[in-house]
Amino acid sequence: MACGRSVWPVAEVARRSRWVWALLLAGLLLSGAGASVAASSGSPRSVFVAEADASVAQAHPESNYGPASSLRVDGGSHPDVHSFVRFTISGLSGAVTSAKLRLYATSATVDGPAVYATATDWSERGITWATRPAPVGAAGDDKGAVPKDTWVEFDVTPLVEGNGVYAFVLIGSSNDPVDMSSREGRRPPQLVVTTAADTTAPSAPAGLAATGVSGNSVSLGWSARRRRIRSPHSPAERRMPSACRRSTRRAISRRARPCRP
Repeated sequence: MACGRSVWPVAEVARRSRWVWALLLAGLLLSGAGASVAASSGSPRSVFVAEADASVAQAHPESNYGPASSLRVDGGSHPDVHSFVRFTISGLSGAVTSAKLRLYATSATVDGPAVYATATDWSERGITWATRPAPVGAAGDDKGAVPKDTWVEFDVTPLVEGNGVYAFVLIGSSNDPVDMSSREGRRPPQLVVTTAADTTAPSAPAGLAATGVSGNSVSLGWSARRRRIRSPHSPAERRMPSACRRSTRRAISRRARPCRP
């Protein structure tokens, strides 16, 4: 039997994927007939662990406490002790809708600290009371009583705009200090960021059309493009019967006389 040019329709390849799109489009259309479709079951949530933290003490202005496993906040009539925490945020794609600074309290207090934004140009092993950056702006959150062995959440949403480096300082006004785990401790500080869900609807592939949409049914049509796939054989080989073509290749490999079409 003579061999001719092979024509392989792409429709065979597209048939499987087209049903995926068809079902997706049908679901969206049927859902949209009676109610709006939620693009996501929830907003993306990312958790970042502190990259640096340290306490600074007014009573010891030249001392550094970066390696310590705890952070302390004290104030009132006592010499002040502030604690600094820094994070790097990356990989966010939507607008920030919520940002929570979480620290694990290892002691209780009747009056928790307030949290402020601060400069990021300090190092964990270098910061001291004498070199500490000042708080910036108003407090993002201010806690009351804090129980022992619990996570304390500070709402810092106004202080976090998106990807970037952020630092916070915890300042107290009570004579009752509080201790919290540092990143060297068992439960390091966290920054939990929630962003807006992606509500962009997926686009249907070319050639897919919906007709007859009603409350409980939809008709879908698909027009697949066909394309020619060229045979890897030479023009002469394509005119040969398949058996002769195989014989010709074996003959060429042995430098023998090939058969003729």
